Amino acid sequence: MADPSDGAGADRIESDPLEVGLTRTRCVATRLKGGHADNALPQMAEATVNCRILPGVEPKVIEAELKRLVGPNVEVTPDADAGRPTPVSPLRPDVVSAYTKAVHARFPNQPIIPQMSTGATDGLEFRARGIPVYGVDGGWGVSPDDERAHGKDERIPVQSLTDNILHWESMIRDLAGK
Repeated sequence: MADPSDGAGADRIESDPLEVGLTRTRCVATRLKGGHADNALPQMAEATVNCRILPGVEPKVIEAELKRLVGPNVEVTPDADAGRPTPVSPLRPDVVSAYTKAVHARFPNQPIIPQMSTGATDGLEFRARGIPVYGVDGGWGVSPDDERAHGKDERIPVQSLTDNILHWESMIRDLAGK
């Protein structure tokens, strides 16, 4: 992905369901509503569109593209709290070391490969205040065969919860110097 305009390269990476959203900004209609009755043509319709904007992409650029796509007869109203660019969290050696140690306690030969998360949108508030945010989960569970993140039936296996507690205990002790 050395060339951000290489759409074919991005398509190859995103052919893996676990990599979708890591190569380009994504906007998805997450809520739709319209009409006032089941037996009448709707006089209005509304869509909530959630955009996961890649670091370095200005939210105004995405807003302009959405407006261009929907045309002049559709109003695009950005969420007042969304679209604030924040700095990327630096890859801190102490966090990487603590994470590596916690993973290698269970999986000694597992390679550690940092990647950007497409979730954790709540991290925006911390990054905006200069506090870096890291996704260092230790609960490998079901992905991709039974991925249920954010679904009504979101769940993890019991063993995954136990593994995550041990993982976090190791990381917290290392980062606290205990």
